[in-house]
Amino acid sequence: MEKRRPQLDSLTLHQVRWLLGGLLALLAAWTVFYMDVEATGLLALTTILVPVVTWRPVLASKLPSWAHMLAFPVIVLLFAADFYQTREPLPVMIRLGLLLLLYRGVTLRTRREDMQLILLCLFLVVVAGVLTVSMVFVLQILLFTGCALALMLAITLSTAAAEENPGDAKAKADGRPAWVKVDWGVTLGRLRAVIDWRVLALGSVLFSGVVALSALLFLMIPRFELGTNFFMDYMLSGRSKSGFSETVSFGDVVDIQQDRSLALSVDVSDPGRVPLVPYWRMLILDEYTQNGFMMSPGLSAELRSSDVETTQHRGSAPASTDAPVWTFYLEAGVSRYLPLLGAYTQITLPSPQTLRTNRTQQIVALSKDPVKMTAYRVEGMLPGSRIEDPEMVNRVAEWKASGRTRERPEERYDMEDYSPLPPAYLGLFIMADDLAKLRGWVEEIGAPKDGDHEGFVTRACAWLERRHGYSLSMSLPQGEGDVLVRWMDSPEPGHCEMFAGSLVLLCRAAGIPARVTIGFKGGVWNETSGSITVTNADAHAWCEVFDGKRHWVRADPTPGAGGLGPREQTAPQVGANGAPRLETDSGWAARWNSLRVFWYRRIVSFDQQSQLDMVRSAGRAAESYAKRLIKELDQRLKSLAEWVATPWSLGRVGWAAGALAAGGLLVWGWRKLHLVAWWRALRGGDPVRREAGRWLRRLDAKGLPGDHAVRAELLRLRYGRKATWAPSTRIFKAARTALRDWSRRRRG
Repeated sequence: MEKRRPQLDSLTLHQVRWLLGGLLALLAAWTVFYMDVEATGLLALTTILVPVVTWRPVLASKLPSWAHMLAFPVIVLLFAADFYQTREPLPVMIRLGLLLLLYRGVTLRTRREDMQLILLCLFLVVVAGVLTVSMVFVLQILLFTGCALALMLAITLSTAAAEENPGDAKAKADGRPAWVKVDWGVTLGRLRAVIDWRVLALGSVLFSGVVALSALLFLMIPRFELGTNFFMDYMLSGRSKSGFSETVSFGDVVDIQQDRSLALSVDVSDPGRVPLVPYWRMLILDEYTQNGFMMSPGLSAELRSSDVETTQHRGSAPASTDAPVWTFYLEAGVSRYLPLLGAYTQITLPSPQTLRTNRTQQIVALSKDPVKMTAYRVEGMLPGSRIEDPEMVNRVAEWKASGRTRERPEERYDMEDYSPLPPAYLGLFIMADDLAKLRGWVEEIGAPKDGDHEGFVTRACAWLERRHGYSLSMSLPQGEGDVLVRWMDSPEPGHCEMFAGSLVLLCRAAGIPARVTIGFKGGVWNETSGSITVTNADAHAWCEVFDGKRHWVRADPTPGAGGLGPREQTAPQVGANGAPRLETDSGWAARWNSLRVFWYRRIVSFDQQSQLDMVRSAGRAAESYAKRLIKELDQRLKSLAEWVATPWSLGRVGWAAGALAAGGLLVWGWRKLHLVAWWRALRGGDPVRREAGRWLRRLDAKGLPGDHAVRAELLRLRYGRKATWAPSTRIFKAARTALRDWSRRRRG
């Protein structure tokens, strides 16, 4: 009668618990990557210390008792100081959870403290799940779930083993538990020896089935968007990239252009309506300072006064039945201003959010920077280079009548007097010498006559292109006065911000209202996902100038951009594959982005329609595959029947007889010649025999005498008949004790 499979002892189970706890702590700590929280130092410390102490648990046992006594008051003081400095509850709680996780990960844990570790890890995972829509997080949470289940199983088994053999868990004379001195090679080998691979395979299948069923239920049942309806989303302050905020210093957009990560994905129902060169307009900057452009307090006040919490916002464009539907997926950390191509009929959000809007200027912004991907749907959007502003003529007259066109820096007004004024589309607060240079260049270009604003803009763009080349790396000329005037007066190359700012100064010196516009330009067509991909490298700055009547006109003075925008927007022709005539991308980066777009479309969506569409598509695909499989099987059976019905030749009879004989011989050999036993012998034989062989090699390496009683027991396990075996767990325990005593005697 065969002996039962060997079991893990209490010491080995403690070591497995320790290893799983360290792995679980790392998986939970790394969820902080998905949150916009300042915790880089603490996360780096956790990433370094937890693996080191997990690998060498003896280090955790060397922590002095006074360190444990001081841990709680120190953590409380750090928490209080952090909250006092930041006054942001959720980031402080996340850093506190990470700090507690670090402490629990590098100190010895009892059963109760292992459960505390699981709860701490669960807190970080839940917060990350609410604040992120990353598909990588799905894989991470699956690993976390499997690891947490394994840890709870190890806790249960070790508790039961400790109750059966209470002496195993006792501390040594130096006060350290016996299990902290661990040889991970031996421990993992012992774990491998006791694993029943059939049970492990069955458990894996059951776990995969539960995951698949949960995913199916997630897609089928009604649900709401966690990230936008839970309070956590409003307790975390996001931070946008500097180039897409209300203040842009020279070089900010260039800094963004160095970043080639994904910024925006766009689905469009009619790819033929995508412009040849899309300008994804986000915000306008109307006030000029020595350091760059900013949104004036007047324009900011207009936006703030329009705060409204809603899921739908009506625009200025008339409704149209044939207009395409655009779905935008704006990545976290880009901006709270939503990219748009032009006037729109309606913007729909997946859940109520506070919006700041300006219908006339076509600006839509969230009240705060989003901490995760923001999805919105735009209907009736009319891509174009002109923005209708019928009140602009009156605004210009009001600006001039206010007397705020004084051009000496010492006459600048106080900010509190600024709010009731209109946006500063004509402000030129520079030194008199710089203003004289600007007016001289205006005369050189050809001052506008009879309100010919667009003609002047065309000539100014050509003038700038003749004097300066384009370059992302540039150096500003040294000297006194205005930065842009110094650059225009030099032959230095520049980037889009320099060209856009220079055109604005030239237009204002000529009496033409002008402003800088920030957003993205261009993008690529992702052939895998059938969507438009815009990266941070597509960040761009251009101008909008007033035509003197009722429209703001796009003007891009960057060399090669084409200058003044077209008077009418026409739908471009699409390629042979139905895709817009954008640059296409089918590389590995595009495939990865297509997975992200699929995740956004089907999982992070506005309603259940996308999920139902995917379920229907999956059903149709499964039905089609089943039909193909049945058809192929039917064809194979017919071919077999035809082959059998064909008159048999001597060669066919010999071939069939040989195949039957080979099959019969294989079955006979498998059963009679003990091929299973041979296969086990090739793999190393019975797991108990393998473990006995490892212990014999360890005893030989340590020089244990050959006449020791435990050697005989191990040799019987290794080579003897199973009927003569004693309980293997007792023998392995005796071998461990003998090896420890022999090592201590040799040291003594």
